[in-house]
Amino acid sequence: MSTSNGGTGLLDLPGAELLVTLCRKGKLYEVEKWIRAGKSLRVPRECKTTPLRTVLERGFHSLGSEAGRGPVGIPIVPKCSQTW
Repeated sequence: MSTSNGGTGLLDLPGAELLVTLCRKGKLYEVEKWIRAGKSLRVPRECKTTPLRTVLERGFHSLGSEAGRGPVGIPIVPKCSQTW
């Protein structure tokens, strides 16, 4: 499975869903490996949530801290319109 999306720095949808699942399950070491491998942390608009939002909602603060140190900034909310 490819996790890149044509050089845009965005993950493809299956890759984004995998990353969010790892974050939702609190898989710190797997996310660390993801980051060390240089994989993007940016999710496409079609993704319903972001890795950072997932770890914050779940209370996995150490995972959020690790993800925040990744090579690419992580938007807290997807770029799609979401009202608060």
